[in-house]
Formats: sequence, structure tokens, C-alpha cells
Amino acid sequence: MSSKCDLLFGTLPEFVYKCGESDRIAAVFDHEKITFTFTDVKKEMDTLAAGLLSIGLRPQDRILICGSNTAHFFICALACARANLIFSLMSPNFANAEQLKYALVKGEFRAIICFPANREVEFLNNLLNELSPELMYSVKGRLCSKVLPKLTHVIMAEEEHKHAGTFTLSEIYGRSNREKVDKLPDFTTWDTHKLVALQFTSGISTSAKLVGLTHYQLLNGCNAIVKAIGFTDSNCICCALPLFKMPIFSFLGLIPFIANTQVIYPSPSPLPKFLFESIKKFQ
Repeated sequence: MSSKCDLLFGTLPEFVYKCGESDRIAAVFDHEKITFTFTDVKKEMDTLAAGLLSIGLRPQDRILICGSNTAHFFICALACARANLIFSLMSPNFANAEQLKYALVKGEFRAIICFPANREVEFLNNLLNELSPELMYSVKGRLCSKVLPKLTHVIMAEEEHKHAGTFTLSEIYGRSNREKVDKLPDFTTWDTHKLVALQFTSGISTSAKLVGLTHYQLLNGCNAIVKAIGFTDSNCICCALPLFKMPIFSFLGLIPFIANTQVIYPSPSPLPKFLFESIKKFQ
């Protein structure tokens, strides 16, 4: 899985599986009181991946994940990679409906997973209803929108809020079973240069554009930092950066599987209020 020049070859699920039998802690989401061992991550990744493919999504479909530093946001990205879905990460705090529309249309996303935003309850669901009133009476997985022609699947991570036309994340998990997990795509046959993610540029001087990223690029983006700083399995990193930024996901989301380094996420906020409490607790 590596060469003499220390470059990594393989895929994201391959590296998760490599650590998948370990009961060591991979990630802690302090505010949510959720701790994932490497075994937990593998199981959660497989379960959600099988669930996503059971609702009509197909390998190489594009899926936009809008969220912050939460346990299931972390798992969603890995699950998409496991299911051979192409994922993109964004903040859920869009300025307005037009900004969300631009992202969905530009990326030609077939699905969106919506985590809570800071602004209001059901913020993303409200923006989607504003863009596509059809969502309020459509069949789950069969959205037919004039404004968002590619979008068919809307998945809400706000479990207590259920609407016609939308799945909840727990529903997706519930549709998985051992047989479906066993039928997941065989990642051992994939090329390391296979497309796995899409990243929007900042869009400061011009409209945001999409850049494709491969397994090789994400893995070696992390590996370069690991080698430069010297992270090992004896280290623990406390994250105060937004996981929806692809370079941050590449580094902190993948470092447990590359260097066996534990990562602590104090709270969903990218600038966590209780950062130093978490540092003190886990140092």
C-alpha cells in the first residue's frame, strides 16, 4: 500500500479496513458523547454505505453532504467512499436558497444529506422547499424538480423532523442488513486514482468551481502532513477546524487510518467553545 518514496496507494475504504479489527479509539466526538473505535468506524461505514445503495442511489452518483464536526457527518463521507459514491462537503450555513441552488446544480448532485445549521431548525429543508415546492408532496427518492433536475434524494439528519419526500438518516441505516453489506462494491479492484470527491473552490474572485479529487490525492494529502510533523499512534489531535473543508477532512478525517492517531472533536462548531476543556480531558 506504499512505495519506497512513501507515497500511499489504495483507497479510502481500504485504509479503514486495514485498521478495522482494532479496538483502539479512532475518533471522539466529545459534545455528542460518541466514541468510535476503528472497529466501530468500519461497521458504521459499511452499514450506512449499504443503506445508501438500498434507496436507489447507484455507484458514481454524486452526493452533497452539508454539516459540521459531528459523528455522523464524519461517517457519511467514509460511507459514500465505501459505496463508490462521489461526495462533496459543504457548510450547512448557506447565505440563501440561491447559494444552495448553485451548489446543487453546479455539482449535478443526485442526493443531499442535510445536517442542522446554526441559523434555525430545519434550515436546509426550508431552503429546499423554497427552491422545489415539489419536495413537499413527492415520493421519497423520486423528487422531480424543475429547478434542481438532477436531485432525487433528500436525506435529513434532524431525526425529529420528518417530511414527505425526505428520508431521515436513521431510515437509511435501518435499510441496511448483512446481505446488503456483503454486496457492497469490491473496493479491492479500484484504482487509487479513481475519483472519490468533489471540492468547490472558494469563489472569492469568481464563481465557485468544482475540482475532482481521487483516493490517491486525499490519502497523500494526509500522509504529507503526517510525515512532515511526525504524527504517530501515540499522538492525539484536538480539532478546532471545520471538517466540511476538504483539506481538513483529508487530514483529520483520514489520519486515524494512516497514522493511527486519535482525533478529538470538541463540538460541532468549527471554533468550539469548549476546545480547551476537551484538550484537558483527553491530553
